[in-house]
This record gives sequence, structure tokens and C-alpha cells, in this order.
Amino acid sequence: MASFEFDMSEFETLLSRLADPEPIARKMIEAATPGVKAALVANAPVDTGDLKKSIRAGSILKRNDGLFRAVRPTGVDKKGVRNMDKAAYHNYGTSKQKGSGFIEASASAAKPGALQIMQEVFDKEVGAD
Repeated sequence: MASFEFDMSEFETLLSRLADPEPIARKMIEAATPGVKAALVANAPVDTGDLKKSIRAGSILKRNDGLFRAVRPTGVDKKGVRNMDKAAYHNYGTSKQKGSGFIEASASAAKPGALQIMQEVFDKEVGAD
């Protein structure tokens, strides 16, 4: 009969760090945010530049299904038009203009880099090699 020994201490350390994953998840979101914001700014249409300048990352919030952070246009332009409304008009279109889909394009462009950064932060936080 064969036998073997396995040191569980490293595995137990990793598991203990995951007992409360929220701090790690917050670090992951924080690290990935700049790339997501950069993609949205790069793809946003330029009229006056107000829309691009208004893009901000909100606070990290908690819902029943986990944590999230919105990266979106905020505020109003010089004429009092909400930048989020302008983004929606440009993205989805109106009866007079075709939508550009820049929000979806930004999300698709940012996703691989964001996932990689989040994985790196996770590995570092749990001590995975």
C-alpha cells in the first residue's frame, strides 16, 4: 500500500485569506478601474470634450450578488444637459442619429486587461504563485 504526506499549511493559509473575500475584491476592482476608465474615455465621442472630461469612477458598492463600481459620465455640460444622457444618445442613437455603440466597445476593449489585472491582484493577495 502506497502512502504520501502533504503539507496543508500553505493551502490552509490561502483558504483563511478567502474567509472574507471582500477586501481582496475591493483591491481587485480598484486596480482594474483605471484601464476601464481609459477605454471609455478613449472611445467616447468628442463634441465639446465635456463628455470625455466627465467620465468618473464611482464608489465601490455592495449588492446582494457582490461588489461593483460604475465608471460613467457624470454632471452636466455648459448647457445643462446631463453627460449621461449625451452618452446614451451617442451609444444607442436617436431617431435622428445612429448609435455608435462606444460603451459596449469600451467594455469589450477593457475586459481582457481588467481580468488580467484582477487575477494578478488576487494571486498576490492570496499568496498564489
